[in-house]
Amino acid sequence: MHSSKLLLVSFFTVFSQVAWANSYDAHGTGIATSSSVTTKVSEGLVVVDVHTDYEKFDTVDPQNPLTTVKGPCFGAIMIKAGQVSGGGVCNYTDHDGDMAIISWVPQGIGRDGLTLGIWSVEGGTGKWDRASGGGAFRAGIRDDGNYRNDVTGAITLP
Repeated sequence: MHSSKLLLVSFFTVFSQVAWANSYDAHGTGIATSSSVTTKVSEGLVVVDVHTDYEKFDTVDPQNPLTTVKGPCFGAIMIKAGQVSGGGVCNYTDHDGDMAIISWVPQGIGRDGLTLGIWSVEGGTGKWDRASGGGAFRAGIRDDGNYRNDVTGAITLP
């Protein structure tokens, strides 16, 4: 009898932790101001000192936790002989004052000149403390002169 009670308590403990996790569609567009600097070092070698300040995210899912984040992203991109490398971090704060740390890694440059890559939730404070998730991005200055970052993927908050 004692072992079956322990098993039942263990089941509900595990189940309650899983049941509280919520997954959100991260699809949306980040609106930012870019102060990034591109330097052509030589033929076939370009480096970008990346600095963008996000003002808002327009999201498909209004419950998407990215909907209320703002803050800076920084890092570096190197394009050497057509190969893209580098990475960086975004340090966002949401409307509750919780911080979200999201890493990003460039993987290529699209025909339109936009940076293509992947992103991953690394953690943060409050609701972001044990958050997880990630996806893909397509970012850069568009034809209208504005910086936008199209994001896909998912975010899970505990």
